[in-house]
Amino acid sequence: MNLILVSLVFFYVAGRAGAQSIDLITDASQSKVTGDGLNVVTTGSTAKFTIRAMDQTNTPRTAGGDLFIVDVTGTATFSPSVVDMLDGTYVCEYTPIVSGSYVASVVLAQSGGLQGLYYENVWFFEPVVRQNVDPQINFQWGNGYITASAQDFVSIRWTGRIKTQFAEVYTFALTSDDGVKLYVDGRPIIDKWDSFTNDTLGTIALQANRLYSIKIEYKEVTNTAYMQMYWMSERTPKSIVPSTVLYYETNVYQSPFEFIVQPGSVVSTSCVANGAGLQVATAGKASQFTIKSVDQFGNSRGVGGDSFSVHIYSKEPLKRPDQGSTVDNTDSSYSVEYTTFIAGEVVLSVLQVIAGGIAATYYTSASMNSGTAIAARDSLDIKNSAVTIDYTSAGALVVTFAAARSYSVRWKGLLLPELDQIFTFTVGKRTPFQWENVTLYLDNYEILTTGNGNLEYTGTIDLRKSFFMILRLCTKLESQYQLFLEVPK
Repeated sequence: MNLILVSLVFFYVAGRAGAQSIDLITDASQSKVTGDGLNVVTTGSTAKFTIRAMDQTNTPRTAGGDLFIVDVTGTATFSPSVVDMLDGTYVCEYTPIVSGSYVASVVLAQSGGLQGLYYENVWFFEPVVRQNVDPQINFQWGNGYITASAQDFVSIRWTGRIKTQFAEVYTFALTSDDGVKLYVDGRPIIDKWDSFTNDTLGTIALQANRLYSIKIEYKEVTNTAYMQMYWMSERTPKSIVPSTVLYYETNVYQSPFEFIVQPGSVVSTSCVANGAGLQVATAGKASQFTIKSVDQFGNSRGVGGDSFSVHIYSKEPLKRPDQGSTVDNTDSSYSVEYTTFIAGEVVLSVLQVIAGGIAATYYTSASMNSGTAIAARDSLDIKNSAVTIDYTSAGALVVTFAAARSYSVRWKGLLLPELDQIFTFTVGKRTPFQWENVTLYLDNYEILTTGNGNLEYTGTIDLRKSFFMILRLCTKLESQYQLFLEVPK
């Protein structure tokens, strides 16, 4: 038998002298923003981006609990909310309504004081000679040094957030030598820049549990220096503002971000027309006015490309309207010139031109004055439970009602002829069909009207190339049917 001697050795491994473990927390400078919500967005559309919290080692955080804040300044100012997804990501959504250029500041807010920037002059001129988080604004420098090398001619700017506990009026009190200014939520509360303060007061109404921006500017000229900030409210005793309600901010990676909010599509009901030609015109002489193209929020489009049609109606029965000419100035404005040859009161109509269909209202009764409208606009292939709209390759409009019941329809839109000539319009000759009282108008002129039955009806009119004609088609419908309107090219 062979015996094996086994030795057990116990040993201790010591760490390097001076080595310390790293407390991994969120590092704003490593945290990143992703998404298209800070590139180019459109008014009225929801923009979205995500903040990814990272620690000091550039590793993604996997839990929530941080406080990220987004402030947007530029043509307008707003602060969109940020939602903690509890997985280390934070989602920000907003819907802008004012177009223009913007800057978004994305910061991590942490409690414990305000960020202080110290300057060795009284005008906040660079460089910053000292930068640190000051837990409270409660300093008694006396005749000592405020910075490493300056007792006098010093300025300090503190910035960050202040968190309220109650919804009530807060009073801030500043005691300083020399000058001081206080801003809360972007509003000036105290301004004693050219003299010392002795418990100078300023008030502001604030909501509960909200973080408000705060900025304090201080300057020391000569002699004794001190600076203290107190607050009080109905349920808050007067005290130095504590560090627990003060938050300093650090920009995330690449913040602030510059981005553009572009105007949305033109909305005719928001567009504005201006000019002398809208008030008085002289028969036989040209009159002018201007159309300004805007989106639904009144933002100037800034570019051309929209289309408008101008019609001038007289009081003379059955007279076709005069038309104005429109010039695209390519800056969202459109110059209009028109000439009318009949004196008297006229009505001027300005219509936005939208290709692809004609506006319509479908009623669930044979009378257009009663029943329920079941559709509002036709497109090239709109369909719903009651109506099918199609356009043939030859340019014909075919409307099919599926249900066997009574309807009435009123179409209204614009027709753009491709040639100068006499055009013939045809209604009918499709099966199965059954209608009564179909009437077609072009430029306020009745082209054709039908009885009921299965006959084909036609009407002619002389049209001019490149002028938009106002088309109206009205009909009362009984039972299941197809209505066929042939629009010639």
